Amino acid sequence: MAKTRRNFRTARDSALGFFCLLTAFTSGCLLLNISMITSIKSSVDTGDELRDVTVAPVAAPRKSYVGMLRLMVYSDDSADPEYVSNNYSQPKLVVWAGKKTICSKNTDLFVYVPSKKENFIRRRLIRQTWGSLKIVNNISITVVFILGKPLDINDQVMINNEQLVHEDIIQVDVHEHLRNLSVKAVAAMSWIHERCKHIRYVMKVDDDIFVNVFELTRTILPQLRPDSFAIACHVVPEGRSPIVRSEKSRWYIPENLLPGRKYFPTFCSGYTVVMTAKTAQELFKNSLKQPILPVDDVYNFGILAENLNVTFMDVKGKMSLNEASAMKSYESGDVQTFAIDVKSSAKMELFWSLALQNEMKNAS
Repeated sequence: MAKTRRNFRTARDSALGFFCLLTAFTSGCLLLNISMITSIKSSVDTGDELRDVTVAPVAAPRKSYVGMLRLMVYSDDSADPEYVSNNYSQPKLVVWAGKKTICSKNTDLFVYVPSKKENFIRRRLIRQTWGSLKIVNNISITVVFILGKPLDINDQVMINNEQLVHEDIIQVDVHEHLRNLSVKAVAAMSWIHERCKHIRYVMKVDDDIFVNVFELTRTILPQLRPDSFAIACHVVPEGRSPIVRSEKSRWYIPENLLPGRKYFPTFCSGYTVVMTAKTAQELFKNSLKQPILPVDDVYNFGILAENLNVTFMDVKGKMSLNEASAMKSYESGDVQTFAIDVKSSAKMELFWSLALQNEMKNAS
């Protein structure tokens, strides 16, 4: 009986010791994640060209703007528009970038995907499906995700963990908000300007879009001469989209921006946009001279392109916002679209499977 009690105490003490060790390990991991928020600069800012890389604990939301090229940067969903700075100096944009976001010397196509913390499943699907291919039809591809700063430090820890695993996130020094998407796009183009000068093509795509990279590289990219100013997208012609001056609208543009104009210039509907890298470089340079508008599609692919003599190639017939119609086409083997708005994880995987089947069929 005494021997049984001794065995029980030994087992109990061993279990208690293991539990204490597990608790200490978990606490250490949490502290490591939190401490990383204040130490990212020393571990990331190792290159000669990487500038303005700083990370601090996320501040509480404020109803104010960052002084960035006369920038309207909302810090919470209820913020009201307010015009502040005339500072034309280059702003601090990137607070953290994974090493896989830097283009290799062989990269031809740089794909940036605006996303936000809660869309982790969408990013995972992209990594597992169309974003998993690194070379297609002799085109080398780099895919990165553009995220803003969350308001909750626990959300930042989640982003830290995802970054440590995948190293494909560029985090921008701006809070997530619909009207801050222009800033995230400028950050992407700034990164291309600094880190991807040798590439040939750039693609911007939303995180709910399936991209058939086989069709993209086979039918779209060959139409874009790398030495030209050219953009392929769903084109919205000049005079089609009126400038909204009502403060109640999510697309509100203050009177002191684009004064005297009633309509936006020609621009791209931004769910999928493909352009030459030469175009992206010039768009970024123009962003340093233009006040940033809170309507990202218009600003990034319209206002910044106005004086570049850009050739807009309308490829909306090769893209689809109708998932059901595109699915019928893919299931029949008559693949006509390279970009499709997808509503669910299962459909993203199914489109990927059908695209692979079609490629194998064509190759046989």
